[in-house]
Order: sequence, then C-alpha cells, then structure tokens
Amino acid sequence: IGELGGEVWFKIDRGSSEEILRVNGTHTSPARIRKALLTCSGLAPTWVQTCLFSIDGLPLGEAEFMDYLELIASVASEIQGVHLYGLARPSLQPDAKRLSALSAESLFSFADRIAALGIKVITSP
Repeated sequence: IGELGGEVWFKIDRGSSEEILRVNGTHTSPARIRKALLTCSGLAPTWVQTCLFSIDGLPLGEAEFMDYLELIASVASEIQGVHLYGLARPSLQPDAKRLSALSAESLFSFADRIAALGIKVITSP
C-alpha cells in the first residue's frame, strides 16, 4: 500500500485492555496494538481512526481518555495524525441502544488534547 502511494486507517477507540474489550469486543492489549501500529506505519503512511461516544449516558471518563492519550503519545512521531469522530448515525452494534454521541464541545476538547501532543487531528462531530 505504501509503495503505491496509499495510506492506512488504523482503528483505535480506547487505550486499556478493559476498555478495548468493552468497546470493541476484542481481547488485546495496548502493547499489542502499539506493536501492530508501528509495523503498519513502517510500511505505509498511517492515520489513527478513533470514535468517541458515551455508554449508558456516561461521558468518556478522564482515566479512559488518559489511557488512550498515553497510547497515542507513544506513537506520535510515527503516525500521520488522528481522525477523531463521534456517532453520526445510529450504531448497528448489538448494544447500540446504550451508545450516544458526545457533544461537539466535548469532542473538540478531546481533539485539542490530542493536538497538544503535536499530532495532527481531523475532527468530525
């Protein structure tokens, strides 16, 4: 892909093993994601794609976001940037009724914190 001038969109929604399992339903670790992301970014320009949303009406917690920031900070120099977005349409996931969009203000606040790491951020509320 990189040799042909393409890019990769690498999905990371959360930064701890527990939150990755809760949000994405997969058993993996931040270390494993980081390793795969570094391999990917070594082969092609890579953007991190992140969806932030509330679960059961509770906003994304500070500890959860700090775990995510720690992971993203560890690869900041290796990625092209982060595409941060929220729920724009009803989810088709089994737990869809538990999910809701963050306010645009919250999403842009999270984007500012990512950008403060020196990472380019594209935000789509």
